[in-house]
Amino acid sequence: MKRIFSALLAVVLVFTMLAGCSSRKQTTGQKTEEELKAEVKAEMEAEARMKEELRKEIRSELEVQQKAGETASGQSKPNETSSTENKQKEDAAKNDARQNDKAEADSPIVLSVLMNKDEIINKLGKGYTFETKQEEGYFTYCSSLKYEGITFDFNYDTEELPEGKAPDNITITSDKYVFNYDFKVGEPAQKALDYCEKNFKHAYDMHMGQDIFDAFMYKEKKSSGETADTNMVLRWEYDKEGDFSSKSEVPADAGIKTIQLFIPID
Repeated sequence: MKRIFSALLAVVLVFTMLAGCSSRKQTTGQKTEEELKAEVKAEMEAEARMKEELRKEIRSELEVQQKAGETASGQSKPNETSSTENKQKEDAAKNDARQNDKAEADSPIVLSVLMNKDEIINKLGKGYTFETKQEEGYFTYCSSLKYEGITFDFNYDTEELPEGKAPDNITITSDKYVFNYDFKVGEPAQKALDYCEKNFKHAYDMHMGQDIFDAFMYKEKKSSGETADTNMVLRWEYDKEGDFSSKSEVPADAGIKTIQLFIPID
């Protein structure tokens, strides 16, 4: 901008010179008309050259200012891009968190048949009922720990539930709970049959003298990954009416209504 002010000052000086020349033209009678014309022409040409130089300087200064502005704008774009990328990453992280929360909410709760009453409550929390009834069968008492969708029954002969006792019977009516198997309430019965045939032995009916096609000796998986035999039988109730005696008789569209894990009583 200093160069622009200098150029403007030069223009002012040129005009001052021209004014002086014009005055001299009027006052002097010594120069011929041709000499005066030549002098005026030279001064006008000089003025034109100075104006052109001034225009060039102004254009050059404006171009420098424009480039400086573009550079500043260009330097701010990475920040804008970075801000946009950070926002996108934050949104993606929030979306992943929501999906993980949903996946956890949709995933069934894995339980163990070896858990006692206190361990079950610690795992499933409040919202349960607990009642004890006197029995007239094999055991004197039966206590039932009930949550929505699952019931744990404890059979015993003492006046109080023995400390550390695991349930004798577990009935599952919700797809919210599973044990050491790869199927849930509401899923196809054929899936359960295929899985159990590959992973468990059939339970044996001593009265009939044969294996039960849809009852299996349940195994519990250890923390080491190995499985251990239990004294419980795994069986389920179908959502289709019928007295099925073999796998081939089970309808292809039959589902699992309830799942039961129990200690058989001879």
